[in-house]
Amino acid sequence: MLNQQKQLSLGWDVGGAHLKAALLGSDGAVLQVIQVECPLWRGLDKLEQAVLDVLGQLVARFEMLPQQHAVTMTGELADIFADRNAGVLEISDLMCQLLPGKVVFYAGTAGFVAIADVAYSTSYIASANWLASAAFVAQQLGNGLFIDIGSTTSDLVLLAEGQPQARGFSDATRMQ
Repeated sequence: MLNQQKQLSLGWDVGGAHLKAALLGSDGAVLQVIQVECPLWRGLDKLEQAVLDVLGQLVARFEMLPQQHAVTMTGELADIFADRNAGVLEISDLMCQLLPGKVVFYAGTAGFVAIADVAYSTSYIASANWLASAAFVAQQLGNGLFIDIGSTTSDLVLLAEGQPQARGFSDATRMQ
């Protein structure tokens, strides 16, 4: 059991079919990775159930919940949302309702933003999970090639001097 909640951070990736979570200790070591089904196209209640499932698993193993959360997403593309902006806003709002403590959202080149800034950052937050991963790997390796294969896009990103060298950031420009 861990006895200091502030030392735990939980990274979330809200997809349209799965919810992924990675629990990190204060030293950055991965303590647990969880993936659960989340058929978001069937409704936001599916995301709520998936989040509660992940939190329940963490409580069962660690007897506590992290108080710091960082969220990426692609779930805003699900058909239940009027458009990407609405999806980002609704997912962000629900995550803040369900998660204890500080919640931030990865907004690509703008960094992490709080819920108060999500409405101004939806185009940066939408589908930026690949960039979050590429930036993390670039910081660890410095130079290399990052490959991300998703259900709708695949990215080959050159990593140089600790930074991803992407030519585009939207789905359309990345596919070009």
